[in-house]
Amino acid sequence: SSQVSFSQLCGWRFRFAGSGLTVGLNPLNPNSVYAEGEIGKLYVSYNYGLTWNLLGIPGSRGIRQILVHPNDTLTIFCVAEDTAGLRRSTDYGATWTKVIANYGLDGEALTYDPLHPDTMYAGNFFGGGIYRSLNRGAAWSLIGSVGIPICGLTVRPDSLNIMYAGSGTGRISKSTDFGAHWRFVKSASGFEIPRIEINR
Repeated sequence: SSQVSFSQLCGWRFRFAGSGLTVGLNPLNPNSVYAEGEIGKLYVSYNYGLTWNLLGIPGSRGIRQILVHPNDTLTIFCVAEDTAGLRRSTDYGATWTKVIANYGLDGEALTYDPLHPDTMYAGNFFGGGIYRSLNRGAAWSLIGSVGIPICGLTVRPDSLNIMYAGSGTGRISKSTDFGAHWRFVKSASGFEIPRIEINR
């Protein structure tokens, strides 16, 4: 008898060999999917991943987060798990700029204010620094530090001053002043928290 793989049962098909560990979605058009198709190359699919086209070369390898900005989908961010920095494109991937140096992620810690998306936040895996941008990610300022490596970061949609950060050891930290000061609210469990979602 022949065996059926899990990927066949679930409808998954191998498309290309990339070193990235994430996909990104266009928030205004979920047909558009983004992924690192070859090492260091960002690809886009306009048909739910059936076919792919090269979009650009961000300058990062092993991309961990791809974020398409909801106010301007020509603006895309990519970051990897090294210190290559946060990369930003405002021309849909044709050219890229490093907007935070010595910055990397092991999860999804790049986010934005849900009511004012041009205000963005970035938690750095290396050292736990919290950065903020008030101009759609063009310029960033270090505003605080969690003190431990950050894997996941989110803003609470009903209280924009409240943020949560998850670490590689399962610890969760909370800020009530827009990321300036942090306190631990959940002890380490040994399991990474690469993403935090809040039920709206």
